[in-house]
Amino acid sequence: MPEDKEISPDTAQILSEILRWSRFENFPKLRKILLDNLKTDQEKLVYELTNGENSRSDVAKQTGVPDSTVRNWWEKWYNLGILEPSGKRKGRPQKIMALEDMGIEVPKIPPKKPEVKQEKVTKAELQPTQESETQRSDEENARRKERQTRQND
Repeated sequence: MPEDKEISPDTAQILSEILRWSRFENFPKLRKILLDNLKTDQEKLVYELTNGENSRSDVAKQTGVPDSTVRNWWEKWYNLGILEPSGKRKGRPQKIMALEDMGIEVPKIPPKKPEVKQEKVTKAELQPTQESETQRSDEENARRKERQTRQND
């Protein structure tokens, strides 16, 4: 078995410089791939929240995008090479570059809709009161008498 050798400081510096220039050269290509494949605000938001820590259901809940759609997008983006395995949580993907770092505007997370509380109505509230029934009967009787008077005239 080969022995593990440490990289010399000079080699590390050269590798770092090669990486920096490689990123610089490929920046426009990556930006185009992101813009071509993240067309909607929802896609951009899901991509941005794919940070290696958030689960698929976390991202779905935060964005309102169905879990199955998040799964499909993640698979597509992983195959494109714009997602990579997370270094933080095993089995979760993470974006390779933040959209803001690429000069792409990140949409805001939509505010959650306030929950509408429904008041419970008791059976007593649903049943008409004696007074309203009496009032309705008096009104119906008055209309009946008026119709009869017209018919007799």
